[in-house]
Amino acid sequence: VMSLANNTATTSGSWETASNWSLGTVPVAADNVVIPAGFAMTINAAGDYCGSLTIAATGSLLISANKSLYIGGNLSNAGTFTVNPGSTVQFYGFSNSTITGGGAYAISGTISLNMATAATALDVQDANFITGINAGGKYYFSFQQGTWKMDNAGTLNDCYNSGSNSALTIPYGVVIEVDNGTMYLCKNAPTNSAILSGKLNIIAGNLFVQAGQALNSGQDFRYKVNGGTPQVYISGGNLSIGAGLNALTATDYVDFHMTGGFLFLAYSGYSDNITFQLANVVGGKTF
Repeated sequence: VMSLANNTATTSGSWETASNWSLGTVPVAADNVVIPAGFAMTINAAGDYCGSLTIAATGSLLISANKSLYIGGNLSNAGTFTVNPGSTVQFYGFSNSTITGGGAYAISGTISLNMATAATALDVQDANFITGINAGGKYYFSFQQGTWKMDNAGTLNDCYNSGSNSALTIPYGVVIEVDNGTMYLCKNAPTNSAILSGKLNIIAGNLFVQAGQALNSGQDFRYKVNGGTPQVYISGGNLSIGAGLNALTATDYVDFHMTGGFLFLAYSGYSDNITFQLANVVGGKTF
């Protein structure tokens, strides 16, 4: 999204107050927003927008409970970014976006991924963003469309559908790509609550699915055809699954493509179903 101009905070206060901004207007999707050093801005509404967002060192942005911000470009935070419980930050870029800056985060709301296409990436380069999700302790995500690119040395402790502590859906049109660091997905999800319809792409680093379950509890990671072919691609790194990887129903299939790295199954115990199933169904592929 090309911006007409930067819209820079000129004083601390409410995001929704036009006089607090250099353009004299509340930021819109076409504005690259800048919060300079020493300024503290607060979002008090649902449905605020910006293009890129830059927070300078000692600057801050707080999203109040049950409010939301939609970011269409890059997020660069060298200051403090707080996402209160019940609130949402949605990344909806029309082109690849990055998260950088090395600032501080406290994220207790939902991180929403809804990029222009499945291949449009949100490149999470700042490990502090991951630390902020861990600090918030909710691990709420809304994966709608796009590529979540884990591209830092951090460790994401867990990941669930927004509002849940036991279910995660990776829909068709969403790619979870691990290039570095470690991600834990739905540690405590029971059977049929961790569903892959999109793509896992492990290039380097570590991805753990349902790794927190009790020994021999038999909880499976299931793939389900819903809109297109589920995919598991491993070219490096490690994919570890707590029990089994198998089809949700007899008509489901997967595109499994492994050229390097490691796959660990029954990491936490056995599966009640097939520990490793590449379903012999038309539409599935194995490489």
